[in-house]
Amino acid sequence: MAISLLSGCVLKKSAYTYEEHNIGEAKGEALIINELGIAEGPFRPTFKSLEKFECPEWFRDAKFGLWAHWGAQSMTVAGDWMAQGMYAWEEDKENNIPESKFLAPNGRYIDLTSEKYGHPSQVGYTKIIDMWKAEKFTQKYANELLMLYKKAGAKYFMALANHHDNFDNWDSKHHRWNSINKGPKKNIVGIWQKASENAGLKFGLTSHLWRSFDIRGRPDGDSKWDDVWTSYAPQWEDAIRRIRRNGETWPGTDSWFGIAHQSDPRPGPFQGMPYDGADPKNFDLFHDYDNPEEYNWPKRWYNRTIDVIGQHRPDLFYLDHQGFMFWEQEIGRKVFAHFFNQGLQKYDGKQEVVLQLKAHFDPKKDMKGMAILDEEASVLNQILPEPWQTDISLGAWWWSGEDSGRNSNWVIDILIDIVSKNGNLLLNIPNHPDGHISQKSVETLINVGNWMEVNGEGIYATRPWKVFGEGPMYDAVVSGKPTMVKQADEMGNVLRYTKRKMGAKDIRFTQSKDGKTIYAFLMSWPGNGEKVSISSLKKHLSLEALKSVELLGVGQLAWKKSNGNIIIELPDQAPFKEAVCLKIECR
Repeated sequence: MAISLLSGCVLKKSAYTYEEHNIGEAKGEALIINELGIAEGPFRPTFKSLEKFECPEWFRDAKFGLWAHWGAQSMTVAGDWMAQGMYAWEEDKENNIPESKFLAPNGRYIDLTSEKYGHPSQVGYTKIIDMWKAEKFTQKYANELLMLYKKAGAKYFMALANHHDNFDNWDSKHHRWNSINKGPKKNIVGIWQKASENAGLKFGLTSHLWRSFDIRGRPDGDSKWDDVWTSYAPQWEDAIRRIRRNGETWPGTDSWFGIAHQSDPRPGPFQGMPYDGADPKNFDLFHDYDNPEEYNWPKRWYNRTIDVIGQHRPDLFYLDHQGFMFWEQEIGRKVFAHFFNQGLQKYDGKQEVVLQLKAHFDPKKDMKGMAILDEEASVLNQILPEPWQTDISLGAWWWSGEDSGRNSNWVIDILIDIVSKNGNLLLNIPNHPDGHISQKSVETLINVGNWMEVNGEGIYATRPWKVFGEGPMYDAVVSGKPTMVKQADEMGNVLRYTKRKMGAKDIRFTQSKDGKTIYAFLMSWPGNGEKVSISSLKKHLSLEALKSVELLGVGQLAWKKSNGNIIIELPDQAPFKEAVCLKIECR
C-alpha cells in the first residue's frame, strides 16, 4: 500500500515558484504513518516522550564506525565549505576593497577554483554540481569498499545525506538539487546503503543541512533576520541582541550562502558580474534570504529530513548543529519521533536506532536525554556515563588533493582514548570526486584491521574502567588540559584543534562487561624486555585478585608483586608498531 508521508506544498513568489512534492511510498517495507504525518509508534513530539530514548546495546559495543563525508563539494578538490568559499575574494588594498566576509574556515578564497574552472560569475556552484559525475562510484566499487571497511574493524557505516551546500545525495522528493536529477545522476545514499547491508554493517546517515540557511548576522544589519533566526534558535537570542547592541556583526557577518548572491567587486573583466546565487531561478539552491516567511526554511528542512529517513530507514542519524535549533519548535521533535518510530517498525518494536547530535553547549541541557552527544574532531577529557561519539577525518573533511599525515597509529591512538572514556569513533575516509579513496587510505585501513583482529577484544563490547588512564597525558587531562585542545569563538564555532601526543608512559584502560578482565593499552612501546609498572592497579583493586597477564598477540607474560605494586616483564619484541594491549585477568 502506498503511504504518503506528507502532503504536497507549493509556495509562490512573483519572480519564481517553489515546488515541493509528495514523498510517496517509502523504499523497502512501507512505513505506517500516524495522524501527525510521522511514523506510527509510541514516540510523540514531546520532551517527555523523546526522553524515553535508550541507547541500544549494539552501539555501545560497536565502538568504531567509518564515514563517507562526500558529495558535490568534493569536485572543487579544495577542502571544506568550498561551495561557499569559491565565491569569496581576497583583500585588494590598491583599490581599497576589503576581503569578503564569509563563514568558510581557513581562509578559502575564490582564486582556488578560478584557475581550475573559471571565474565563479561564469562557472558557479550550479555548474560544478553538474561536473560532478562520481565516475568510479559504482555499486560494485561501493560493495568492495564497504567490505574493506568491515575488515578494518568498523561495525557501522555512515553516509552524507546533505551538507551546507544544500544538495541532496538521494532521490529527494522535495528538492530538485539532488544526485538523481543533477550531477552524477545516481542515488548516492542508495548505493551506500546497499553496500553497507551487503557487508553486514549498521547503516547511518548524516545531515548538515540546517547550516546552509545560516542567517546569523546579515551584512545589511536588517533586524528582521534577528527575529527570524531567534524564532528558530531561542537559546541564542541574548547573544544576538548583545552583538547588535554593541554595533557588531556576527562572526562571518553573512549567511552561509549569502556571498553567492553577490559579485566580485575587484577591478577586472568580471567586476560586478553577478554570481549564479543572485539568479532567482537558483534561489531553491542558494536560498531566498529576502523572503524568509514565504521561503519557509524550517518546513523545507523538515520535508527533506522526513523524506530521507522514510526512504532509507537508517539505523543511525546524525544532525550537525541543527538538532538543538528546534528544541522550542515541534517541527524538530516530530523528526526525532519519526526517526525513533520508524526504527521500532523496522526492528519489530525493539529500540535499535541511534540519534546523534553535535553540540558545543551543555550536553545534558541540549540533548535532554533524547540523543547521543557527538563531538566534532574533539574528545572528552573524562568518562561520560552515557555513550557518546567523536567524528573526525583521516584527512581534510573533503578530499583536498593530498593525503594527510594521519596513519594507522593515529587512528588507533584516538580510538583507544575515546573508548576508554565510554565513546565511539566515527572516522571519515575522504573520497575523491570520482568516488574512490586513496591508496594511502586503503593501506591505513588494512593496518587498522590487522591491529583490530588481535586487539579488538580490548575495544569491542568493553566498558570504561575505574579511571580511563594514567601517565603524563592523563595527569595533564585531569588537571584541566584536554587531550585535544579546542579553540572556539564565543558561540562555539570551532576555529582549530591541536593534539597532544601520548608516549610510552601513557596507558588507557577498558574492562569487560563483567569486570573480570581489565585491558591496559600501552600507547607506545616502552622498550624490548622492559619492565612495566601500572600504578592504577594498586590504587583501584586488590592485587590478590590478579590471576594472569597476557600481551595480546604474544601470550602470557611473567609478572610479580613488588612493594604493593605489580611488575610486568615485556617480551623482546613488540607485536605491533602501534599501541599494545595487556589483558589482565582477575579472580
